[in-house]
Amino acid sequence: MHDSHDDNIKNVAVCVTGQRDCGQLIRAGRELADSTGGALVVMSALPRLYGQDTARVLEYLYECSAHAGAQMLVMYTNRPFEALTDGFKKHGIGHVLLGEPRRRSSQMRTRLKGGYPGAKYYALDQSGHACQTQQLAACAL
Repeated sequence: MHDSHDDNIKNVAVCVTGQRDCGQLIRAGRELADSTGGALVVMSALPRLYGQDTARVLEYLYECSAHAGAQMLVMYTNRPFEALTDGFKKHGIGHVLLGEPRRRSSQMRTRLKGGYPGAKYYALDQSGHACQTQQLAACAL
């Protein structure tokens, strides 16, 4: 059976929110990008209106991204799923890392897979490493 994923697409996207705990997610994305041989792009889709707290968090995320050798892409939109899938297409993303599987990321993963089915999707396991979502039961959850 042929997988619809194109193994030549090696770039990795890490989807982050306005949370300060995304540093671990970015580090796991760096490990994943190193293993695929691709570039790392950290993506965040935020509402157009944001507060001072969000500005501080974005500064932190830019620092984490720079430290990981990643490009940081912030999209201000009221349509986050469409913005992210457009970003995946534009940056040749083959691997998408989201947050922990038991959080809201499972709903996000389902919607993103529908809009961008060709990528492999990952979540963080308890040890802070990327685990492909089809193999979550075997990961250290």
